[in-house]
Formats: sequence, C-alpha cells, structure tokens
Amino acid sequence: MGVFVIAIRDSSITLGEYLLVALDSDLDYLLDLNVDVFQNQFVFQTYAFSIENLLWHCERLEVICISAVNCSKSIKEGNIEKAIMGWSKAVYPMFLRFLKSGGKDVEILTRIIDAINIDELNFDYSSLYVPAFNDKEFEEKLRRKGVRETNIYLFVRGHNIEAQFKKLCEKLINAASDEVTSELIDVHGDAKAGQFISEFYNKRSTPSALVKSGHISCSICIPKIHGDIDAFNAKHTN
Repeated sequence: MGVFVIAIRDSSITLGEYLLVALDSDLDYLLDLNVDVFQNQFVFQTYAFSIENLLWHCERLEVICISAVNCSKSIKEGNIEKAIMGWSKAVYPMFLRFLKSGGKDVEILTRIIDAINIDELNFDYSSLYVPAFNDKEFEEKLRRKGVRETNIYLFVRGHNIEAQFKKLCEKLINAASDEVTSELIDVHGDAKAGQFISEFYNKRSTPSALVKSGHISCSICIPKIHGDIDAFNAKHTN
C-alpha cells in the first residue's frame, strides 16, 4: 500500500473520475495515518485491515464450512463465531497495547495471532495472562472507529487471519468428513461404501474457493464502504 500512497501524494498517479484506487486500510485508519490520501474522493478503503479480514469474516465461516462439506450435522451452529469472539475478547487489551505502540511491537502481534489455537474450537485462555489496558481516552477513540472486544479479527493483519481461519475451517471440514465417512460405512458396509465415499469427497469444496464468493456482511466496515461509494456517486454521476 505504501507505494500507492507515495504515488498519489507526489502525483505520479493522477486520480480522477476514471482513475479510482481501492486500498487496504492496514492500521492507517485506526491510527490516523495518511489521512490526506484516504480522504481523497477518488480513494476507497476497506476500513478493516485488508480485504482478507472481510473475506474471512467470522460470521461467514460457518456457512463456508457447511458448504464445503455439504453437511451441517458435524458443524455445531454458532460454535465458530463464539470461539473467535472468545479469542477476540481475550486478546483485546493486548491489541489496544499493540496499537498504542503505533503498531510496531511485533512481539505483541505475534502473541495475538498465536493465541488462535486451531487445535481446539473451544479456545482455552485460562493460561493467557493479559494485563488490563487503562488508557480509556485511547480506547474510546478506537471505539468510535468500530473497534470492539469481539471484532479484533477485523483489524489484525489480514494475511495472518486468513492463514489461521483457513486452517480452522479445514480442520472442521476434515472432522465433518470423517464423520460422514463413518456413517456411510455403517449404512453401506465396508465393501460398498467406497463408491459413496468417493462421490462425497468429489463434491467437497475448499474454504479458499468458497470464501471468494457469496455475500460479505460486516456491520462495522461495509456501511462505511457503501457511504464512500454513495458520496462518490452523488458527486460524480448523473
């Protein structure tokens, strides 16, 4: 993103009605960096850290997993979102401290990402010590921008979120597939189940393929994006 910001600022790229730019927000939106660029009427941003944060939004993951495996029985309703929100609440003070550092404390960021334990859906944070964050003015400033205890996944580095949530989905899909395989063997017997199992696996999809399709819903970022588009249309279209 830095290259585009520099190019826009030094006029290497001349923006206009027929040359629009869409940028990941990174931490700039939260930390009020490069405000002059992001407020340009021809620049659009994600408001989340990146597009990956919106594609892998926790509210989408359950549908993605069920669609990938064509089976809902093994994926308990609400479990994925609940687990990710639990992680978000646990690391929230840590994330505020990371932002207070200007987003430069890599050690804190690593701890935040590593706390996503994909081995267990019901994440256990009993051993995770996170000191309270006591700068209420800074916290309130971020709250006005949409940061909540339950949505840190929107604002942490997108590639990390994508990698961890992809692993989580794959683990759930494989567990559900094992259950379906076991049921097919129970119903058809070992000798005849092979064909049904092969058909089942042939119909499976990958999370990475499904995440790129379908509706993206985010009560924090999408309304801001729509607002920017509406403002552009009102000014530049007849």
